[in-house]
Amino acid sequence: MFGRKKDKPNKPKAAAAAGGSNAPGVAAELAPQPAATDGVSAGDTVASNAPGTLPPLYYRPVPLSSDSHRALRLRGNRSFSFAAAAALVPLNAAEFPLASRHYPIVFGTQGNIALAVLGTSGTNTFVDQDGAWRSMTYVPAYMRRYPFLFLAAPEDRYVLSIDEAYDGFGDEGEPLFSEGDTTDLTRNALAFCQAYEREAESTAAFIGALSVAGIFSPDAPVFSRSSGRKLTVKGVRAVDKDALDALPDPTILEWRAKGWLPAIYAHLTSMSNWDFTEG
Repeated sequence: MFGRKKDKPNKPKAAAAAGGSNAPGVAAELAPQPAATDGVSAGDTVASNAPGTLPPLYYRPVPLSSDSHRALRLRGNRSFSFAAAAALVPLNAAEFPLASRHYPIVFGTQGNIALAVLGTSGTNTFVDQDGAWRSMTYVPAYMRRYPFLFLAAPEDRYVLSIDEAYDGFGDEGEPLFSEGDTTDLTRNALAFCQAYEREAESTAAFIGALSVAGIFSPDAPVFSRSSGRKLTVKGVRAVDKDALDALPDPTILEWRAKGWLPAIYAHLTSMSNWDFTEG
């Protein structure tokens, strides 16, 4: 097994953020208002597998094993076809400044999780029919991490795992193991998943603080496209600018010291990106 020790202070949140089998559902219902509105039909999620049962986009995640996967190889031509139906994708706070240039960023109502909105018509508008991501557009780390991930394991650990259902695996391409040892591909995947997990834990703490501070809009947020069409988004949260401005100075100073303010402002700025999600 290949993994690392969990950070104890955020153990429950960390397991969820890592995409373990006990991760809370991140499904969000993007529902249209009556008349002249757009949205995603009820039940559209970040992936078509059932929320709360498997990590989004993963269908057969298993711990990586030198015995079971000794001969497994990963094809080099990267395709994002696996994400063609993903309307939402988890996003870490460190990604907000870059992601805010292209995607609306919202927060889930279940669990301390942030989401990039990739489409409002039940599909990912950033992936073309050939599986290529839209040129000159930031690709969320969750997508770049696939088909690898961390799964929770005994003794308070995470284990490097793969989605065996990924059609990019086969008997051609770059090997995961060589003579029983990990290759650079596997070692780089482990390092990426470790970094992703650290950021996920920091993001959970960040969103938890926003929730405690009470700056999320109490109602389902309503967003606008440049055409004037309104989009009511159910199942997600957004920061209320007036509530943010009303925060006491000590809280703002604390958040600035923790580096959270840029992420908040990136979230607010991202609300101008709803046109990009239109299929």
